[in-house]
Amino acid sequence: MQTKQPQESQHLVRSQLPQQIGETSTTPDVLVVDDDPELLKIIGRVFDRIKDVNVTCFSSPLEALNAFLMDPQEFSLILTDYEMPGMNGEELAEQIHSVRREMPITGSTWKFRRMDTFVRVIEKPFGPADIFKLVSDWFEERPR
Repeated sequence: MQTKQPQESQHLVRSQLPQQIGETSTTPDVLVVDDDPELLKIIGRVFDRIKDVNVTCFSSPLEALNAFLMDPQEFSLILTDYEMPGMNGEELAEQIHSVRREMPITGSTWKFRRMDTFVRVIEKPFGPADIFKLVSDWFEERPR
């Protein structure tokens, strides 16, 4: 199920993000996948507070994969949980990389794992500042 979260007050503002965000011609889309509906809602709200970034959230890795396959160029960054029913985050990343090898994917997990398919791993529990740093780092590192 695809969810869009309602906007709350803007706590994270454009001036806090790297300068090149305001210079991009298109707004990046982030795909978030987590089977925990409450955590997904929180993550979606955090991303909604970051200007110049669109977020699409799925609680099912299979639905997220289908959305990705419909337009592999739509998303700029993916954040996925590791442990999910039906398909784990590493399997999801492998499927996505079979179509778009350069797709940056960050895995999230409660315990550290060695996951070669991810550009980085963010350990749970994480907070809004961790997500903000993830997006900021991605904007600084991405090819132009």
